[in-house]
Amino acid sequence: MSKMKNALNARLEAKRADKIQNYIGSRLQDLEPLKPVLKAMGLSTVVSAIGDDIVVTFVNDETEATSVVALTFSRGKAAKGAEASWNHAQMITYVVQQTSFADNSWYYNDFGGAHELDCRGMSTPEIVDAIAAELVRNPVLRTDPTRESSNPHISKAFPIVSDIVSERMNTTIRAERGDNSVESLVFGDVSGRGFRLSFGDTSATLFLNDREIGQAPVGSRFEIGKLVADHFKAEPRPQWESRGLKAGERDEHGILSMGW
Repeated sequence: MSKMKNALNARLEAKRADKIQNYIGSRLQDLEPLKPVLKAMGLSTVVSAIGDDIVVTFVNDETEATSVVALTFSRGKAAKGAEASWNHAQMITYVVQQTSFADNSWYYNDFGGAHELDCRGMSTPEIVDAIAAELVRNPVLRTDPTRESSNPHISKAFPIVSDIVSERMNTTIRAERGDNSVESLVFGDVSGRGFRLSFGDTSATLFLNDREIGQAPVGSRFEIGKLVADHFKAEPRPQWESRGLKAGERDEHGILSMGW
């Protein structure tokens, strides 16, 4: 029974893929002049069906890194016809700041909206030129769900924790995701003590050898810095007096300012 069900699902998926290809195929041919740009950037087109839209993204086949530029073709009631039309298409450029953190290469994507270009009334060469220009001047972002953070606070706290731990103890700081999806920074000291700083919805909780030893408001980098410094007995408590300095400047104690 399961084999028959799998075979049926495979046939349905194949029909669905053929239907999508028939709908979008002519527009993909319109994008042929983009090939030199895509090749230089290591990208190729990927077609997906999302709701009533067909979405074309530009993806690196090897790394799955993805451009922030995408095309959407509506299949809604207004977009009547057997194939996609540029008159019902948009080029979308997502505004994303990707921040890398932790010594095991995690990252966080901070989405800041999107810019949209309505392709209605534009000639095909104009559309292709606009897409090429957007691809070249915008980033291609890492895509790795196992190392993509969903917490907006952990990447902001990492430089402060690193300033206390890495520069003074020459130890690594790893990011981890627990079974409950809570993300943490994990590190140790020279005496073998294991620390875990976990970022919940409202609080950042510090654990020593899996025993809770303190909390701080998850959105306050200053309080998180104090929390770690207070319990990291191998080092003197940093003097957090750099809040009035610009990001990247150091105070008289050598403490790196994060531009608070």
